[in-house]
Amino acid sequence: MTTGKCYVLNIQPPDCFKFLVQLTLLHNHSGKNVEYYLNFQSETDRFRWIEAIEIPKSEDPNEKIYEEWDCPQVQCIQAYTAQQPDELSLEESEVVNVVRKLNEWFEGESLKDGRKGWFPSNCTQEVINKHVRARNLRKRHRLMMLTESFMMEQQKEQRKSNSDLPNQRTKPIPSKI
Repeated sequence: MTTGKCYVLNIQPPDCFKFLVQLTLLHNHSGKNVEYYLNFQSETDRFRWIEAIEIPKSEDPNEKIYEEWDCPQVQCIQAYTAQQPDELSLEESEVVNVVRKLNEWFEGESLKDGRKGWFPSNCTQEVINKHVRARNLRKRHRLMMLTESFMMEQQKEQRKSNSDLPNQRTKPIPSKI
């Protein structure tokens, strides 16, 4: 996944480049850092684009928001059954990526099946070892790739079975003159 930071330039560019933004990709597809300068047609376009890629911040000092690519993982040590529609039921030993921490509650996404929701922090334990976190993410990636491959095969088979059906053409209705 590509990540980046956005900086507002404090230099005076030529008039045709009024709304410049410097974008630094920390790791591109080749694993290298790359810098781009983007020019926008208006100040509002520039502002919207910057707002869209900025890391979300919370007004609440007790809340911590993480980026998807850099979030902590927790493992469920005690099963939890959701009490509300926005909560996440967890099975013992299930692993979850945490995207938000708020006091005694975490918001996250299950690596097992991608379900999202809130759950109490006291029923989980943080996965601290980076190798274990990476292994968990690799397993999730493999599962997603296999699921996508399976779905593509199902679609191909369905298209093939639909094309094997005989063409049912209707005969024209003779007109009476």
